[in-house]
Parts: sequence; C-alpha cells; structure tokens
Amino acid sequence: MFTAKPDNELKSLLKPVRRKLQNQVLIQQITLYGLWGAGGSGLLLLAARFWPIPYYAWLAVAMFPLGLAIGWMSTRWRQTTWQKSAQAADGNGLAQRVETAWEHRESTSSVAVMQREDALRHLRKNLPDIIESIRVWAGLKNRLFVTGGLLLLCLLLLVWPNPQDVRLLQMEQAKQAIAKVEKEIEEIKAKTKANEGLSEAQKKQLEEMLEQAKKSIAKADDPAGRLNALRAAEKQLEKLRAAEQNKTASLQSLQRSLGSQKSTKSVADALAKSDREALKTALAEMAKELEKMKEQERAELARELEKAAEQLKKDAESANAQELADTANQLAQAAKEIAAGQDPEAMKALENSLLQAMGATQQSQQAMLAASQAAASLTQSQMTLASAAAAGSNNGASGTGAGQAVPASTTPGNNQAATGSGASANANAAANQTNQANPPANGNTGAGQGNGSGKGAGNGAGNGSGNGAGAGAGGGSGNGQGPGGGLGAGKHELVTIPTSRIGGENGPSETVGGPLGAGPSQSQQSSQTQVTSGGTLPYEEVYGQYEQFARESMEKGTIPGDYQDIVKDYFSKIEP
Repeated sequence: MFTAKPDNELKSLLKPVRRKLQNQVLIQQITLYGLWGAGGSGLLLLAARFWPIPYYAWLAVAMFPLGLAIGWMSTRWRQTTWQKSAQAADGNGLAQRVETAWEHRESTSSVAVMQREDALRHLRKNLPDIIESIRVWAGLKNRLFVTGGLLLLCLLLLVWPNPQDVRLLQMEQAKQAIAKVEKEIEEIKAKTKANEGLSEAQKKQLEEMLEQAKKSIAKADDPAGRLNALRAAEKQLEKLRAAEQNKTASLQSLQRSLGSQKSTKSVADALAKSDREALKTALAEMAKELEKMKEQERAELARELEKAAEQLKKDAESANAQELADTANQLAQAAKEIAAGQDPEAMKALENSLLQAMGATQQSQQAMLAASQAAASLTQSQMTLASAAAAGSNNGASGTGAGQAVPASTTPGNNQAATGSGASANANAAANQTNQANPPANGNTGAGQGNGSGKGAGNGAGNGSGNGAGAGAGGGSGNGQGPGGGLGAGKHELVTIPTSRIGGENGPSETVGGPLGAGPSQSQQSSQTQVTSGGTLPYEEVYGQYEQFARESMEKGTIPGDYQDIVKDYFSKIEP
C-alpha cells in the first residue's frame, strides 16, 4: 500500500481555503474597478452636459461593465499563493503550525515529520471553522452602496434630457453636409479631369481652385466659415470664366476682322463654325486668290492682318494669355510673308495661327462651361451647408405643416410657383428657384431665397422671364421647421415690381452666385403640374409680408445668429 505524501495531503486540505481566498480577491477587485467604472460613467455624463461629447451615452454605458471586466482580469495577476493560504489557516488559532509545515514540507527529519503531522491533525479538525471565517464580502458594504448610488445617478443623467444633444445633432448634420460637399467637389474634379476639351493648364487651374475650396472647408470652424470658403471658390471660378470669356471675345474680334476682308471672308466663316476641314479648304482657295492679287491688294491684306495681330497681342497682354500671344505672333508672321511675296510660308503661318485660334476658342468655351457648372455645384453645396446649419438649430424637433413658395419678384410675366403640403423637417431657411421653360433670348434668370417652415410635397413647373429677387415663406403646425420642396398641385400669383427696382441704383446687383443676371440658367418642364390662374400682387405688399415674417423669425430665434445679418442685409437691399 502506498500512502499520500504529507505535502500532497497538506495541499489537499489547503485547497478549499485557497479557493475561498481567491474568491475574496475576485470580489474585491471586481467591486473596486466597478466603482471606478461607475464613477467614470457619472463624470462623463456630467461633462457631457457642459461640452458636446460624441457618443457619450454609449461610452457611459460601456464604462461600468468594462470596469468589471478589468477587475476580473486583474485577478490573474493577483493569484492567492499556498503560503497565504497557510497563513490564513493559522489565523484561526493554529499558532503558525500550517505555515511552518508548508515551509518544511520537503524536510525528512523526524522533527519536521512530527511537526507536519501535528499541523495536519489540527488543520483537519479546524478546517470547517477556517473556511467559515474567510468572509468574501467583508468590508465591501460601503463600496457597494457608493457604486449603487453612482449607477442610479448615471441612470438619471441618461434619462434626463441633455441640452448638449442639440449641439451634437448640429455637429453630426454639419459633418454629413461637409462629407456630401466634399464628395460633390471630388465629382466636379473628376469631371474636369475627364473633360477632353480643356487644356492641361485649364484642368490644373480648376482642380487647384476646387482643392483649395475643399481644404478651406475642412479648416473652417463654423458654418459661416465654410460658406465663405465656398463663396471664395465661386468668385475664383467667376474670375476664370470672365478671363476665358475675354479670350473668346478677342478671338471673335479676330474672326470679325477677317470677315471684313473679301479674301479672308470664307476663312472667317470656317473659323466661326470651328470646322477644320472647311478652314483648310478656305485657306487653299485663299492661296489661289493670293497669287492673282495685285501688289496694292496684297499690301492692303498684309496691313489688315498686321492690324489684327497687334490688337490680338494687346488682348493677350491684358489677359495674360500665352496662347493668344502665340496666335498673334503667327498672324504677324503671316502678314510679313504676304507683304514680302512669300506665299507658301505666309499660308503656312496663317494656317498655324488660325488653327491655334480655333483650338483656343474651343478650349475657352469648354472652360467657361466647366467653370459655370462648377459654380452651380458650389452654389448647391452652399445650400446644403446652410440647410444643415439651420436644421440643427431647431433642437431636433419635428412637426407637420404646409409650405407655399412664391415666385421670384419679376416684371409681369409667366413665372409660376407650386404649393403643396407634406411633412416638415428641421430648418428655418430655404431657397426658392423658378424653373423656366423656353425662356426668351434676352431674359435674365431670377434668384430668390427666404425663410420657410414646413416641407412641401407637390409638383410644379413654370415659365417666364424676369429679373429680380424673390422670397419664399410658409407656416405650419408642429414642433419644428424645415426646408422643403415638393411636387404636387399648386397655383401661382404674379408679383409686380417697379422697373426701377430691377438693375437700378436701388436694386440688388449681386447674388450668391455673382452679378445679377450673369449666372447660368436652367430650364425644366414637367407634365404633372396642376396650375390654376391667380391674381397680381403689388411688390410692396409681398415685401411687407415676408419682411414681417423674417423679423418675427429672428425675434423668436428660429434663424441662427450667423444668418441674421445676412437676412437683414437682404431685405434692406430689396426694400421698395
């Protein structure tokens, strides 16, 4: 028969003691870190009422179980040793018998053996009392009460409305709006890069403008700064469009100059059509006529070409356009060759000059179109940012109501606006746009903006011509206001405006997108409109209604402070 070794028997007797001590450590660590987790949650929830902290509720909820988990994991580094278990057993009147037996467990001396047997005998006898004396929850009452109180405080703070939630909503809406605007800018850049009608220099210039706008938006700290960044980019695009327009005007002047001469009229016609084959044919015919010209006619043609080259060179210097300067140099060289009687060299220089002018014209037209499209997209981006800023200022409330859009103030025409009803969202600023079907050649696009509550669902389309600025406003029942536009049945009312208010000294000359009447137009036609005829309203009456509505909105605080000065300035400019 084999008997168990004394140290094995000693471990067997100490194992329940060790397990009880380990549970005691586990409970102490869990409650300690749980207390820290509850305290951290409470501090976070209190701080979230003074500063906007994203996802504070989720973080506060996660901190307490995270503390419990950390406390449980910390016990892996706080394991109860056999030595501590022996000391705990001796604490119940064994007079260090068990600890001594454990320290000399490997000794084979008769004294050590006798001491171990004595320790084992007392340990067997007192083991139930030893285990009972180890209290796992001892001294934790206050800690548990404090933890429970903190958890109740956290629950109260979570349930109680937090005023910073409005700010967080604004930040989230602004973040989404910025992401949308940046995506739109990237789309514009991609379209610009893929436009084969632009030169590499024009593509680079447009991309740099858009990239600068994107960086300025990212650096801006408030909605006003982001809107200013987009407006600055719009102005840069307008300057680019104006520069390209000046180039086109200079090349058109060259075309008219060539068209005034009988010998170069066919060349001018081909240049106007941007037809390369027709241009080469016209130059071939011109070469034949040049051979038959008298000395006086040849000199006259050379003088006209030299004169056109000088004018084009002046335009190139004022516009800082190298391509125009190169075209002017080629044209001047052709004039000298014609005067010298060197027809082949003259025709070659003239062909190079005109082909270069044709390419420059096409590139300028494409650049103007690209700049106008980019400016229109940036205008839409401004509306996106403004709507997001306005929506976040209404405490996240929502309601229902009806909105009505009034067409831009114009001289009597056929402008129509649709009205509809639907659910409203959060906002207190909106922009109205009149869709024009088949506008007259000399009509100027009108632009309007206003304050409105409600989100309309409707369908409307109109046509007309006019010049001016309009405002839209709507009222509805509910707890919130918001920008809205919709499709549905509606009616129209014409607003008469004195002609002195349009383009005069007292009228507005600038809009969000640039000079009044100089922006790109857009036409849209819908076959789903139900439009009824309406009456004519005086401009003063309409102005008074909307001016009063805007004033009341500012007094109620529904218009953000960043926009109140803009609204006041707008109404002062269109005041009758």
